[in-house]
Amino acid sequence: MKRFLELLDQLQCQLLELAALVESTIHQGVTAALARNASDSRAVISQQRKIDELAAGIYAFVTDLLALHQPVAGDLALLTATLKISSDLKRMGELSVNIAQRSIALSERPPIQFPRGLVEMAHRVQLMVSKSLQAFAQRQEELATKVIAADDDVDRLRTAMYGDLVKQMEEQPRMAAQEVDLMFIVHNLERIGDHATNIAEDVLLFVGAGNNRARSTEKPTDIREPLDAPPSSPDAIISERPSLK
Repeated sequence: MKRFLELLDQLQCQLLELAALVESTIHQGVTAALARNASDSRAVISQQRKIDELAAGIYAFVTDLLALHQPVAGDLALLTATLKISSDLKRMGELSVNIAQRSIALSERPPIQFPRGLVEMAHRVQLMVSKSLQAFAQRQEELATKVIAADDDVDRLRTAMYGDLVKQMEEQPRMAAQEVDLMFIVHNLERIGDHATNIAEDVLLFVGAGNNRARSTEKPTDIREPLDAPPSSPDAIISERPSLK
C-alpha cells in the first residue's frame, strides 16, 4: 500500500508538470498572437512533442497502476480523473499550437485591428484553465463550479467577435484572410475554455460525492468569491498566469 501511494504521488507530479507546460504554452501562444510575434509562435509549436510525450507517459503510468494494483473506490476515481484531465490538457496544447500557426500567418500579412473583446477573452480563458487545475489539485468543488459558470461569458465574447469579424469581412474584403485567421484564433480560445470546463466537471464528479457526505457536519461556506479573486489557500499548487492587459 505504501508503494502504491508513492506511485500516486509520482503520477500527480507528472500531471502537474503537464499542466504547467500547457498553461505556459497557452499564455505564450496568446501573447505571441497579440504581439504578432512569429518567433514566439514557432517556440509554442515546438512544445507540442513534449506535451504529447508527457500525456503518453501519464497514460502508460495509469495503465500500469490499474493492471498491477487493481485500485478501487477513491483511488480508481482518481486514476480515471487523471486520465481524462491529461487528455484535456493534451488537447489544449494542440489548440495552442493552432493559435500559434494562425498567428504566424497573421504576422506575414498586413496588420489588422483585433476584434473588441479578444484580450478579455484570452484572459478569461487562461484564468479558467488555471482555476480548473487549482480546483483539481486542491479538491475545491466550489471553485470548479465557478469555472463552469465562467464558460458562458467566454461563449458570449466568442459570438460577439464572430459577428464583428463577419461585418469587417463585408466592409473590407481585402482583409478577409486576416479576419479568417482571427476567427480561428477566437474559435481555438473558446475550445480551450471548453476543455477547462471539462476538467472542472471532472472535479465535481471526483470530489463531489465525498463533499456531499461531509456537508452535513460542515458550516456553510460563502462561495460568492469571483473567479478572478486570489486563491483562498496560500499553498496553491497551480499558479495563475498574469493578465494580458
